[in-house]
Formats: sequence, C-alpha cells, structure tokens
Amino acid sequence: MTAAPPPPPIDADLALAMSVSASSVSTGGNVTYTLTVGNNGPADVAGAMLTDVAPAGVTFGTWTCAVTTPGAGTVTTACGAPAGNGNVNTTVTLNRGGGVTYTIAASVAANASGTLTNVASVNAPAGITDPVSANNSGAASVNVQVAPPPPPPMANPQAIPTLSEWALMLLALMMFGVAGHALRGRVPRR
Repeated sequence: MTAAPPPPPIDADLALAMSVSASSVSTGGNVTYTLTVGNNGPADVAGAMLTDVAPAGVTFGTWTCAVTTPGAGTVTTACGAPAGNGNVNTTVTLNRGGGVTYTIAASVAANASGTLTNVASVNAPAGITDPVSANNSGAASVNVQVAPPPPPPMANPQAIPTLSEWALMLLALMMFGVAGHALRGRVPRR
C-alpha cells in the first residue's frame, strides 16, 4: 500500500505597505498612520494576523479598517475588527487580489525626541505559505521637532510699569523744553 502524496502547498503572497501623514511633528503633536494590506495570491487567505505596536514615544488612539479592494475568490475580504483603540492586533481575510486599509490616529509624547519608527507586519495563518516574506512588513518614520521653551513668566503679569507724579511732571517739562527749542529754530528773524 502506498502512502497518499502530500497535498500541494497553499501559497499566498501577503503584502503590507505603511505611510504616515507627516515626516516631522512637534512634541505633543498628532500623526496618522495608514496601513495597506493586500493578497497577491494565488490562494485566498482567512485569518492572517496583522500586528502594529506603537513605538516608544507614540500612543495609538482609535483605528479603523475598511475594505478597499474585494478581490475575487472563495472568501469574503474583510477586516477582523472594523475599529479599535491602541495597538493593532487583529486578523484579516483576503481574497486573492483583495486589500484592506487601516487608519491609525496617533499622538507623540511631549518628551519624545529624535526619529520614531513604527513597524507593522502581516503573517499568513497556519496551513498557508507566504513565498515572498520580504513584503510582509512596513515601516514609517517621524522626526520629532522639539518645541522651543515658553518665555519666562513676568513676576506680576497684571502690573503695568508706571511713573510717579514727580517723574511725570519732569517728563512733561523736558518735552516742553525740547518743543520750545525746536520752535525757536523755526521762527523767521526780521
């Protein structure tokens, strides 16, 4: 009795691309990351794992997922979760030729500095082989611009500098003297 031949491998080339809304941001500022996940085939994929953990100095807020290309196959291209908050750790189902887009709102910490690089990845589920693993992750970097320090506060911002009565009288006398001298030079002599 001969053993049955092993089933042919199931291949699906998953791909992930990432972009960010700004290449530089001030400390405490906001950016938006966009992740595009696709299936180049030839097989359909159900339950691929998408992971995106916020880098140090960045906090992920809400994120959403939408089908951008349904593709053609035996499964329905869909987001594992249409929305969430914080790090992304969800599944995605993709027909061959299908694609989804994740949009992640993020904020940069007030004490962040340097270049912050966000890296996300998508991995095929058990039973599926991805023949091109080099395109399974994407990265986007943001350069943090440190905001200048605020000016030092005034000792009493309500106080307006004033002159004493004597100083005001002296100032008035000096102004009259200057004006009189200027006028004397303009009077024509006969």
